[in-house]
Amino acid sequence: ATTEGNSLDVLHSFIENPQESLSSATQIPDISVTTVKNILKGSNFKPYKVHLVHELNEDDFDQRIEFCETMIVKIDRNEIVVNNTVFSDECSFKLNGSVNRHNCRYWSSENPHWMREAHTQYPLKVNVWLGVIGTQLVGPFIIEGI
Repeated sequence: ATTEGNSLDVLHSFIENPQESLSSATQIPDISVTTVKNILKGSNFKPYKVHLVHELNEDDFDQRIEFCETMIVKIDRNEIVVNNTVFSDECSFKLNGSVNRHNCRYWSSENPHWMREAHTQYPLKVNVWLGVIGTQLVGPFIIEGI
C-alpha cells in the first residue's frame, strides 16, 4: 500500500542510491515492486541505462571536428565520393565478463547522462571489424588474439 511515509522512504532511498534495484527497495515493509515503480513514476523518476563509452583524450574532440570540416569541403568540391569511401569500425568483446546494461539502471527525475568507461585492454577478448562502402557491407571479420 502506498502511504506518504513509504513514498518518502522510497524516494529518499533512490535519491541516496540512484542505482538501487527495484527489488532491493521492496525491503521497506509492506511495499511491492509495483508500488515502488508507481511511486518513482509519480515523482517523474525514470530508469536510465548506462552508456558504455571508450576513453577520449583531450585532443580527440578537435581532431573529430577537423576531420568533419575537411570531409565536408572535399565532398563539396567532389574530391571525395561518399559512395566510394569505406566507413569502418571495430568492437572488442570481453570474454571474461561484461557490463549487462539491461540490469543497470539509474533512477532519476533528470537524465544523468550516466556513462561507464569501457576499457579495451583485456587478456580475453575478440575484436570484430566491419566496413561499409556504398550499400555494401565488408565483413564482419573476427580478429582473435589482439
